[in-house]
Amino acid sequence: MDQLLDPTSHDADRETVRPSHRRNLREGLTREVARLLENDAGATSIPEDHPLNQLGLDSLAAVELVEYIERHFHVKLPVMSLFGSMTLGQLVDLVEETRMKTGTEGGAGTPASTSLKAQPGACAVALHDWEVALPLFCIPGSMGVATYLSSLCSELTGLSSTIAFQSPGIDGTEPPTGSVEELARRYIGEMQTIQPEGPYRLAGHSFGGLVAHEMACQLHEQGEQIEALFLIDTFQVRSIGEGKDVTTSELMALFELHNIVQRLSGRLDDNPIYASELESLPPEEQRELLAKRLGPHFNSLSRIATVHHANYMAMERFQPRFYPGPATLLCARSEFPAELVHPGRSLHFCTDEPDLGWKGLYASLNIITVPGDHVTMVRPPHAKALAEAMRPAMDAQSRLSLGLDRLLPAKAPRSPGRALEISGQGISFDPYHQDYIDDPYPFLSQLRDCGPVVKDTVSRWWLTRHTEVSAGLRDKRFGVDPRGLTETPRLDTSSANFPFLSALSRQQEGVSFSQHLNRFMLFLDPPQHQQLRRVFSPLFTPEAVKRWTSYIDECAAELIDKLRQSREVDLIKELALPLPAAAISEILGFPREDVSEVLPWGQDMILGLDPLLSDDTTIRINRSAEEFSRYIREHLETQRKVASRPGTVDPNAALDQGLSIEELVTHYALMFAVGFETTTDMIGNSALALLRHPDQLERWQAHPEISDNAVEELLRYDGPVRCSIRYALEDLDFGGHRMRRGEMVLFSFSSANRDPRAFLKPDRLDLGRDSRRHVAFAHGAHYCLGAHLARIELRRVLPALIRHDLSLVPGGAKWRSSLVFRGLETLGIRIH
Repeated sequence: MDQLLDPTSHDADRETVRPSHRRNLREGLTREVARLLENDAGATSIPEDHPLNQLGLDSLAAVELVEYIERHFHVKLPVMSLFGSMTLGQLVDLVEETRMKTGTEGGAGTPASTSLKAQPGACAVALHDWEVALPLFCIPGSMGVATYLSSLCSELTGLSSTIAFQSPGIDGTEPPTGSVEELARRYIGEMQTIQPEGPYRLAGHSFGGLVAHEMACQLHEQGEQIEALFLIDTFQVRSIGEGKDVTTSELMALFELHNIVQRLSGRLDDNPIYASELESLPPEEQRELLAKRLGPHFNSLSRIATVHHANYMAMERFQPRFYPGPATLLCARSEFPAELVHPGRSLHFCTDEPDLGWKGLYASLNIITVPGDHVTMVRPPHAKALAEAMRPAMDAQSRLSLGLDRLLPAKAPRSPGRALEISGQGISFDPYHQDYIDDPYPFLSQLRDCGPVVKDTVSRWWLTRHTEVSAGLRDKRFGVDPRGLTETPRLDTSSANFPFLSALSRQQEGVSFSQHLNRFMLFLDPPQHQQLRRVFSPLFTPEAVKRWTSYIDECAAELIDKLRQSREVDLIKELALPLPAAAISEILGFPREDVSEVLPWGQDMILGLDPLLSDDTTIRINRSAEEFSRYIREHLETQRKVASRPGTVDPNAALDQGLSIEELVTHYALMFAVGFETTTDMIGNSALALLRHPDQLERWQAHPEISDNAVEELLRYDGPVRCSIRYALEDLDFGGHRMRRGEMVLFSFSSANRDPRAFLKPDRLDLGRDSRRHVAFAHGAHYCLGAHLARIELRRVLPALIRHDLSLVPGGAKWRSSLVFRGLETLGIRIH
């Protein structure tokens, strides 16, 4: 009867285990554990109350055991569930309960035990919360599996409980993460489901120390306290050559993991593999040799190799920023084992420097040398000495309170997906994902590695490297006006239901904002573009904008004096926005008392330059466009009756040059909007960059003569325009790809300005570097008309601002969601 009810009973090759037969389940698991321990004779001698972490299973064996459970019992468990205090008997229970929960037998089973939870109707009431020592959150090295740190964690017993994060991708449920910054955000999210608020204790070994450092930086900006931060033999990495192709990279990772596993197991002289031996063979023969040497571990190691390589790439891309707190750097006494890194990596590790390359990146750095090498320092017998070295920094009496509502299994926080996923299915890129909005550069670095020209899964082309972006901006085969490129019949409707910059929206001649786009020089191709540019370019020459220097200085002094009257202010609202709005208003001749009225209209029209808009926002943009147009027409009627001031628009002269009154209205409206937007963004971005890099802030304060160069570097480092949207005007070949007429092409200025082929160590802010090649203002025919005005504003306001002692308000930096613009919605600062 049992066989008739079991739909898998016909499979003769399958293990004979049934969830209702606990004994068979236990025997199957103990046989597999014994096989992994290479001790078949001891299969039945493992007691059920024996902790798994004391059996001697290494990280690879843990992965294989998880795969065995999934393959034979159709139960998927996280690798980390096999460690900690989990016993063999508890593992049997867990597999059985999980199968019953998921209905493997076709029914809804009831688990034998459940976690203590605070539920409606529960009888348990907490009269006094539990208190425990703060946990230590650990991040492993590039291998991604944290179980090799269990010996160190055992030595820390009594000081702190330990919770480790394994890298995404280890379980095979998602692709690996490609940046340190994204890993840090992911781990913080999970950490805060366990411990919602600080103080926190963080430790990272090797690559994991970089993640711990970035977590500390992000937590600090959120206003959280870090009680202890440990970098366990974590060093800086510098690229010294081109990366290898994917096949070679996988083989390098397998070679490195083989040697790491040997050191972790203590079998240093057991059949070593030499890089020279591998490189003399073709790739397929290298793989065969590695498979033979790794034996039963090969399949598991292949998955880990993918994570290991992704973490290596993330390590190479990462540029750590200054952390205004203390850290403990624990350095291995023995030399770094050279065989842990394949010589083809073309990387330089700062292992020969006393501080491993961390100089200047901490307010204080306590360096302690401990026995062992890079790997053996975390394993017996050296783990005890390492734990003792960590003890002083964890002797604080901080405690964590745990109420009944907290006694829940830790879960990953709900996530809206990933900003960037690169897989065999293509490149999935969400430029509106919050992680990308907050920090686009780690994702753009990965996109650049895919090539200078890439196509995502929604058929957008992305130009990512400086050479291609610069050349493409000058290539007349790309245009900004998509009208006429689509086969869709021209539309006759009074509402815009498409992105304003799209071909469909641009055809809607009855829509107010679409009319403006169709008349504005920024969104027109030659020859109309040059005709309009000639009319307005005299207003923005270097000589013309110099006459506004005194006025800009006056505005800056007045606004900064107001800032000083409050201890905490929003720099965007109180300085970055009003100053450029006042300057462009003067050039256009708007009365000063009208700036507060016209500014909201300009801000709404800026929203229309972004492709993703709600219906409500679209309606508001069109209403603002209509109201602003009425205001400008009345303003022009007044201006035409009086002589224009030097440096301002002369409407009569513009009309004499062939402009229509509607073209003049459009250019007043959109020159005002674009004129304040990009400079507002640059003031905010620059202030944040300087506060995050106090060494460069101090450098500028000490040497005010570098202002011109400093502004160019800030424009390169975090410019105000993320990208420019263009369209292929014809079928064309570019960057090794065939583009079809009408396809959208995004020129990523942010990526080009961080291209290591154009700028050495591009993720590092260096106010002394020559950054004049940046594309923050674009290149070619559509080079920013107001670039000279923006430079003058930045060169005047930023030096005036940094004369004062400033600091960030925790959690005060909030980025605006936009595909096109890179700017802060708020920037809370304190003036001391």
